[in-house]
Amino acid sequence: GALVEAGIKLTPYDIVDPAPHSALTPNTQVLVRPARSVIVEADQRTLAHFTHRQTPREILGELGVEFSNYDNVLVEGRRVSLDQRIFLPSQTATSASHTQPAASKPAWQQPSPPVRLVLRRAFTLYVDDGGVSNTIYTTADTVGEALREHDFIIYRGDQVRPELGSPVSPGLKV
Repeated sequence: GALVEAGIKLTPYDIVDPAPHSALTPNTQVLVRPARSVIVEADQRTLAHFTHRQTPREILGELGVEFSNYDNVLVEGRRVSLDQRIFLPSQTATSASHTQPAASKPAWQQPSPPVRLVLRRAFTLYVDDGGVSNTIYTTADTVGEALREHDFIIYRGDQVRPELGSPVSPGLKV
């Protein structure tokens, strides 16, 4: 069809309007919404996925990956909120008609690497702060980071067990 004649390559995940096999009249505009490639790492699984979704919450939901508001999401190694857009709004390509092919490849059709999205699960920690019980949720790597993240003040004479540099694990009692 007209898109092939114009040198526009589609993936099965792209959205095209009108449909790729529709009859076109002169000056028909064809809109293409390319799917974005993402690699999602969650629960010791790596999932390659194409999507039109914009936020981690939407992408994880589309994949059926459950998450909590205590979990962290990293996009390309940088922490983002579950509702932060990680893609710019989809660009569209327009071809005036099948008799007037596009002069050059549109920017959205240039190959781009997949975006890496990592879901870090929060652990529950039980903290006894001088006889006051606290339950906290953290994605920190160490006990010290978890306590600092939750604004616990530790004085020089305080004893912390396990030690501040100890790794965090689910259900850990501090």
